Parts: sequence; C-alpha cells; structure tokens
Amino acid sequence: MNTPNDQANADDFEALRKAIALKCYNICLDLAQEKWDLFKGRTADKSYVGNTHMEGVSDGASECAQAILDAFGLKL
Repeated sequence: MNTPNDQANADDFEALRKAIALKCYNICLDLAQEKWDLFKGRTADKSYVGNTHMEGVSDGASECAQAILDAFGLKL
C-alpha cells in the first residue's frame, strides 16, 4: 500500500536504525577506551598496567565498533 505516510515512516525507520547503530558503536568505543586506559595505567587501578589481555579486549572492542558501522553501511 502506498500512502502519503509511507515515505515519512521509512524516513523515521532509517533515522532510528542509524541512531541505534551509532549508540552501539559508541558503547564499543567507550569500552575500548576504558580497557586501553587500564592497560596504559591511566586509572587509579594500576593492576592492569601492561596486561596484554586488557590490550586485546581494547582491540576487540575497537574492531567490534568498526564491524557495527560496516554492518549498517555507515561511514563517519
């Protein structure tokens, strides 16, 4: 069915889809930064300084953020 509201609904859906993707992307980037800061010793908790697991978690979260952009076909 084609109604005058179809395009408005499609536009709303696309805006919501993009907002959700960007929210997920930002969650991954925040996690990546948090783990990188632990790895580099930029927090009060120094027990993870130089911990290669934290470095790997940070790298994985960064890759996840990029994968979200790719999956939704977004460019920043």
